[in-house]
Amino acid sequence: MRKAINDISIAQMANGYLEKMDTILNLMKQLAVQSLSEFANNKQGFQNRQLDVSPIWPSTKFNGRSILDGSLKDTVRLGETTPGNVTILIANM
Repeated sequence: MRKAINDISIAQMANGYLEKMDTILNLMKQLAVQSLSEFANNKQGFQNRQLDVSPIWPSTKFNGRSILDGSLKDTVRLGETTPGNVTILIANM
């Protein structure tokens, strides 16, 4: 049971970081569209967003395990009496 709770926490944590990265990447998209007319002004903003998103996936860990670098693969048993497992796999970002 504890393992299942940890795996749920891992999935929730990964989802939170993916949402954060999605927000940053959408901002980068907006800056790219704006930069067609204002390239010099937005170039620095775009580069700053790249710096914001770059450290997220290699440093995101749960109980010391990286969860967004492609190395996470875990299997959760569905229940005490239920046959079957669920595999959690998060691909490399």
